[in-house]
Amino acid sequence: MEAKLEEAEWVKNRFDQLNLIEEKRMTALCHEQLYQQRSKRAYDKKTRPRQFKEGDLVLK
Repeated sequence: MEAKLEEAEWVKNRFDQLNLIEEKRMTALCHEQLYQQRSKRAYDKKTRPRQFKEGDLVLK
C-alpha cells in the first residue's frame, strides 16, 4: 500500500515538473518575441529606405 502511495506521489511530482517546464518554455517564447520586436523597431528606426535605379553606383 505504501509503495502505491509513493508511486502516486512520484507521478504527481513528475507531472508538476513537466507543467513547470512547459510554463518556463512559454515564458521564454514570449520574452524571445518581445526581444525580436524591440530589435526590429530599433533597426527600422536607424535605417533609411533607399531607391536605386539601374546604372546607380553602389558599394558591393
